[in-house]
Amino acid sequence: MDAEHSPLEEIDILKKDKELYKQLQNLIPELLHGKITDTKDFMIGTDNNCIYDKSSTGNEAVIKIPRYLHEKNAFEDKKPMHHPFKQAWILELLKKNDFLCPDLLYIDPNDKFLIEKFIPEKNYLEAETEITEDNRKIILQQLGENLKKMYEIKSSKYGYLILEKENEGSYETWSSFFDRFEGVLEGCEKQGFLQEDQIKKLKNIKSDQNEYLINFSDPRILHADLCTRNFLVKKTSDTYQLSGIIDFANI
Repeated sequence: MDAEHSPLEEIDILKKDKELYKQLQNLIPELLHGKITDTKDFMIGTDNNCIYDKSSTGNEAVIKIPRYLHEKNAFEDKKPMHHPFKQAWILELLKKNDFLCPDLLYIDPNDKFLIEKFIPEKNYLEAETEITEDNRKIILQQLGENLKKMYEIKSSKYGYLILEKENEGSYETWSSFFDRFEGVLEGCEKQGFLQEDQIKKLKNIKSDQNEYLINFSDPRILHADLCTRNFLVKKTSDTYQLSGIIDFANI
C-alpha cells in the first residue's frame, strides 16, 4: 500500500502495536481487493477488539484482535475460544453445516487476529421496533432452524471447549461443569447480588437435577451468548429475515 495516510492509523489498538498495524495495512487491501476507504472501532467487547474495514471496491470485513494481547485487565487467554485459531475453527465448522455465520477471510498464523466478512445488516435489537409480530415468528423460526444445525454437531466431554483439541469440552460430566458455579454463587452472595434464600433455591435446582446431569451422555456444540445483539436481520421489501449469527467466543 502507498505510504500515504491510512485510516488504520486512527485505531487505538493499532497505535499500541506498530508491527500489527503494518501487517494489516498491507493485508487488508489485498483481502478486500482495493484501497482502505473506511475503518472504525466496530465494537470493543470482553473477548475481542473488533475493527470494521471497507475498501474502494465495496468489500467489508471485521478484524478481531483478542483483548488480552494489549489490555492488562482483560481475561487473558484462559478461555480457549478467545484465541483466533479456535474462533476460526468454529466458523469453518459451521459453514460446512450451512449455518448462517460470517465467512472466514484470514487467520493469522501466529494466532494474533482473524478477519471475517462483515455482514452489513442490523442486529435484532436495533431492528426490533420495526419488526411485526408475524415477522418476529419468521425470524425466530429461521433462528431455530440454524441453531438446530449447530446443535446437531457432536462434541466430546462437556462445558467450554479446550484449546488443545478441536472439539472437546473441559469437564467429564455436566454435573462437574455446574459444580464450578458453587464458587460463583458464594461470590454473588458476598457482593450482595443474591440473597441467602436465592442462593439456596439455585443450589436446590442443581441438586434436584444432579442425577440427570451425571448421566447425560450426548454433548453438543452450543452458542453460549445468544443475545439479541448476536443475531442479525436484513430487510427485504417490508419483511425482515435472519441474515447471520455472530460472536462464538464463549462456546
